[in-house]
Amino acid sequence: ENTVASAGSVDVELSREETQALLQEVPKAYHTQIQEVLTTALTLVLREWTGTDKLLVDMEGHGREEVVAGVDVSRTVGWFTSVYPVQLKLAGVEIGAALKSIKEQLRGVPERGIGYGVWKYLKADEAERARLGAMAEAEVSFNYLGQFDQVLSGGEFRAAAESTGAAQSLENKRPHLLVINGMIGEGQLRMSWGYSETVHRRETIEQVAEQFAEA
Repeated sequence: ENTVASAGSVDVELSREETQALLQEVPKAYHTQIQEVLTTALTLVLREWTGTDKLLVDMEGHGREEVVAGVDVSRTVGWFTSVYPVQLKLAGVEIGAALKSIKEQLRGVPERGIGYGVWKYLKADEAERARLGAMAEAEVSFNYLGQFDQVLSGGEFRAAAESTGAAQSLENKRPHLLVINGMIGEGQLRMSWGYSETVHRRETIEQVAEQFAEA
């Protein structure tokens, strides 16, 4: 079973030079944001693995973007986590065309998906909830957490070295087969690929994660 107890993790990272290029050179050339570039790489490597041009993915965000005009969150602490499903489709095999296509699809999501959870849990009527229940659920989750160097530089806070301990019961079922989380720390992009050792072999995830870093 795909339980928390069976969870494993594979980490990959880019060099400082590659990370700097990702943050500065790629956006200049393609007018993109880093999340769009990473999502394109994810879609490309999963096509290589699964053979399909389509990817249904749960995109997760911290929800603190300037989405709703006139709302000032500068005196608040923490995340307003947003999770929303997107079905992405690759256009062709050329990486530039793929990047442009994924960028446009992500930007087509209203208000970066921040309203999806509000609608799903608070607003959807009985018929809409039934329709949601009949739809396919994403088996992949993707979350780019941002640049932690900016958050921690020059302030009183530092990342703790101690373990936080278990966040949930080991008997819980994992809602996704793959959980990809990324952040930039100490000048390097690091991506963690979470999986279930009862579902996938570690060497499989290692290969896919390395292909993602290469892409």
